Amino acid sequence: MITLSMIVKDEEKYLRDCLNSVADVVDEIVIVDTGSTDNTIEIAKDFGAKIYYFEWIQDFSAARNFALSKSTGDWILYMDADERLEKSSIDEIIELTSSLEKKAYLCKIICPIQNSNIPEVIKYVRLFKNSTEIRFTGSLHEQITPSLDMNGYKILHSSVEIFHLGYNVSTEEMNKKYERNLIHLNDELSNRFDPYLYFKLCETYAGLGDVTNALKHYTILTQVAEAPSIYKAHAYKYLAYYEMENNNYIRALEYTLTGLSFDKSIPLLNIAASKIYLHNNDYLNAFNYSMIALETNRFDENKLFETYIEDEEIFLVAFTSAALAFNRDMYNYVYKKLQNYPMNIINDRRFVNLTFALFNDLQVEDSLIKSADSIVKQCNLNFILNLLKNYIDVETKLNILKRLEDRYEEEYSLLISFGKNLYEMKRYSEAAEKFDKALMKYMPEPSDLFLVISCNMFAGNFTKISHLIRLAENQYKSHPEIIIKLNELKVKLAAVNYKEDLNA
Repeated sequence: MITLSMIVKDEEKYLRDCLNSVADVVDEIVIVDTGSTDNTIEIAKDFGAKIYYFEWIQDFSAARNFALSKSTGDWILYMDADERLEKSSIDEIIELTSSLEKKAYLCKIICPIQNSNIPEVIKYVRLFKNSTEIRFTGSLHEQITPSLDMNGYKILHSSVEIFHLGYNVSTEEMNKKYERNLIHLNDELSNRFDPYLYFKLCETYAGLGDVTNALKHYTILTQVAEAPSIYKAHAYKYLAYYEMENNNYIRALEYTLTGLSFDKSIPLLNIAASKIYLHNNDYLNAFNYSMIALETNRFDENKLFETYIEDEEIFLVAFTSAALAFNRDMYNYVYKKLQNYPMNIINDRRFVNLTFALFNDLQVEDSLIKSADSIVKQCNLNFILNLLKNYIDVETKLNILKRLEDRYEEEYSLLISFGKNLYEMKRYSEAAEKFDKALMKYMPEPSDLFLVISCNMFAGNFTKISHLIRLAENQYKSHPEIIIKLNELKVKLAAVNYKEDLNA
């Protein structure tokens, strides 16, 4: 016999769906109410629940233990009202509870996150053999594991899935939860130090966006000797991402690699390492860590919790690393790997097909050329320009650039790239027009500057050249090697003007 053991308060929004999800597997429903004023009790009665009342004393364990004291089943399944048992887990629960041994089972708690397609997955004991000796501890973030350990229970992994909807709420609702939890956590930690509660304190400050306190407490957590490695790894993950957001890539890499030394299988740490190496132009390491991120971005039965990443994000970092390294083997390896994933894993598969053709010097389909302006996003524009730089078919290259210019006509890098390609085709006047547009945005790099001047020479724009030289002299006056070259150009330009005057 299995008892569903619950504590509730004002849960009419969630309770019916929760009880429906367990109707085919539990034999008894015990609901302890801590002060509902809505229709929670009426809904519970519809399911034949045994209903008890408990005065709320700011202690979740006290309420949970009262519910356990009223539960008569051989096995206990405990859930919250905002949770749902996955239908496919029913048969497994029936099988697991056929044992007479003192066992408890870790279940996968899948937490959808607002504005994200990827949930957080946590493992908690939610199913265990009933005994009067088993009790919850902790007034907040109550735990059953210490009591199970003390009483010689075998704690085993299971594939049972429970969906928790509590994190898929508005920011305002989530902040209220965090603020409530913060008070309880600080109170409990003032009486006793517990690494689990301290980790939850760090997460709570991070959830509230209180960066100052999150940084402070995550840093302290990394120094706590008795803290489990997984807590330290996730602490370093937070510290690394903070440094990345503030463009401190040296410190970010230190934190990332230290975090990975505690746990090599955290996908967020591996993709952080990949992005940092990519920023540092270390494309091989960037690629390798992106592949590790891809392999670790799966639920591991032995992990107690993990936050996962969109596979699309990993693939794009891998493609970028391979492309910037101009390594076809790496690029095609990722492309082949992508074929084993669902079609929607990359939001726009056309982007991958376009880059694959450009990278391998293959013919680009007309449909991809015509839709290039919708395929290429702002964040990937420079990536595509790098691929076009080495693409052999000049006409296709120019047609793609024309499409991109329709959308990104103000982008300096696009205009310079377009101008360079026209220059290589000896279409100097058109190239000069693109360079002129670019110069309205930025002064070009020295190597590009002399190309622009050369282009205007071929186009016969000598007045423009004089203007460019004056701009360059002012911009690069502290670079003597550039000034020498500019002076040489002025001599050549004076000679050309002299000849023109004689011909006139």
